[in-house]
Amino acid sequence: MAIAAQVMQPHITALDRTLVAERPRLPAFRETARAYWSRRFALTGGVIQRAILRGELPPETDVPLLLEGLIGPLYLRLLVTGDELSEEFIARVVHLILDGVPGRSEGPLINRPGGR
Repeated sequence: MAIAAQVMQPHITALDRTLVAERPRLPAFRETARAYWSRRFALTGGVIQRAILRGELPPETDVPLLLEGLIGPLYLRLLVTGDELSEEFIARVVHLILDGVPGRSEGPLINRPGGR
């Protein structure tokens, strides 16, 4: 939820939209965009690394792939469809993605929607 809260901050949303829109068009933005997204992925990847250390995810978890799977739907709604990023939607995405992680224990990463 912390990642989604950060993504939805108006100044972050504006920056993300600008980088996505202008990166292909302006060569000067390419390196800036690459550095920005690398930093964001490194910071949010720490959340997954801590889950691995707590035993909530297996050690062989593909952190970049898992992170892309988790945040991709958030950015799709934020930058493409404009649909709401509700807590229920975010929880559903997390469980959809995490249920596909081989060897993952049913840990307390996030409460299941509907109490499941």
